[in-house]
Amino acid sequence: DIDIEIELTANHQGYFELYLCPNNNPKTEATQDCFDKYPLYLSGTEEVKFMIPEDSDKKAVFRYSVTLPPYITCSQCVIQWTYYT
Repeated sequence: DIDIEIELTANHQGYFELYLCPNNNPKTEATQDCFDKYPLYLSGTEEVKFMIPEDSDKKAVFRYSVTLPPYITCSQCVIQWTYYT
């Protein structure tokens, strides 16, 4: 597991999703197909939606622990963050 922090400067509620791409070639762009293979789950769950608490401030830092995909190693991992409101 790793700890992550996400800072929002304008909180519109909703949730985040995080995906990883083990892109080991810095000259090649990570593809959506690669990200889709490796969702990052909220630690201890099979949940990919990182919900924003309804009582959160407009500007806030959110801290989560995520589980990395098993058997994945990379010299250049790329994390994709998507915010759904």
